[in-house]
Amino acid sequence: MPLTDIVDIDRDLVYRRVGGLSIALDMYRPRREKPRGAVLLFHAGGLGGGNKGGDTGGLARYLAGEGFLCVDANYRVGTATRAEQTEDAKSAVGWLRQQAVRLNADAGVLAVGGASSGAYLAESVVSVTSCKYFIDLWGPIPSNRIPMSGTRCLFVYGTEDRAYRARSIHGTANVTILPMPGFGHAPALDVRIGDDMVYKHIADFIERP
Repeated sequence: MPLTDIVDIDRDLVYRRVGGLSIALDMYRPRREKPRGAVLLFHAGGLGGGNKGGDTGGLARYLAGEGFLCVDANYRVGTATRAEQTEDAKSAVGWLRQQAVRLNADAGVLAVGGASSGAYLAESVVSVTSCKYFIDLWGPIPSNRIPMSGTRCLFVYGTEDRAYRARSIHGTANVTILPMPGFGHAPALDVRIGDDMVYKHIADFIERP
């Protein structure tokens, strides 16, 4: 069944206003079932550009098809400071938690992640908020910046990634590593690693109540 038949998408929802700027996100909702948990994703772009959609939008759509309430969020870029971007990310977490309550999703299953620099932004809020899962898609997070203990972490990266090639992250009880052999930076997520697409590996990583 096509995902368009089981997922509703609400685009360009404003979750924060700063001065005269409206900051928006896209929300992906499973159509035929109570959401099993909530997932917040931040796009790539070096923290200086980029937009929701793309890899994070595709992942949000897939995860909604698997039963999760998903948000693909913009944040301030360009001249915005890291502190301003972190405040945007915190606001997105709060907004998603409110929607999870409204839509009767399991509030105990909250995953925050991002692609490339978006993973860096996600880590900045996972470290100061109570999130059960952290998803790093080819981001720059080194081993000494893995979020607080108690958060389960998934790191997905291409083995030929020259942007963030130096890694010393190792799998532990709370850390899962998914290398993509032969791929560079920002590989597609609809390719197979082992028996399943990367999309499915990520969905299986998030606990289903």
